[in-house]
Amino acid sequence: MKLKYDIYATQSGSEIIYPYNLYEFVDIKQKKNDRYTFEDITDAELLSSSIYPFIEADIPNLNYSQSLIEITPIFSESKYYQQWEVGLIDPVILEYDKSLEWNSIRVKRNELLQDSDWVLLPYSPITGSKLDEWVQYRENLRNITNNDNPFEIEWPTKPE
Repeated sequence: MKLKYDIYATQSGSEIIYPYNLYEFVDIKQKKNDRYTFEDITDAELLSSSIYPFIEADIPNLNYSQSLIEITPIFSESKYYQQWEVGLIDPVILEYDKSLEWNSIRVKRNELLQDSDWVLLPYSPITGSKLDEWVQYRENLRNITNNDNPFEIEWPTKPE
């Protein structure tokens, strides 16, 4: 196969079809020439049939309150270019997402507290300044839900 691109697109009426299934192109060609195969396709042949390369755009980095929508690709220089639009998540959905995230954080926090309960037992080998580090670590875990944003949590480092 002599193709230069991974994805192709075509237009049907006002709709842009991508990824275009090149096997459809082969089926059409095979009706005219039964020896035509997938390996026979060339970019020039696709262009002459109004099938164009589709260039994917990098997905933008988003924060927790943003949404991403793929919008109509731009056609330029015989190629379709993918386009993204960044928007804001609906406030009701955002609050729901936050509540789910807070639930996950509480579960993890409780597991970490439970995993460190042994440090506070009377027969624990941890004493002195190391015990103080563990006590501070556990306090930081308990306070983690005092943060405003569950998507920007910095977990405390477990003492060694």
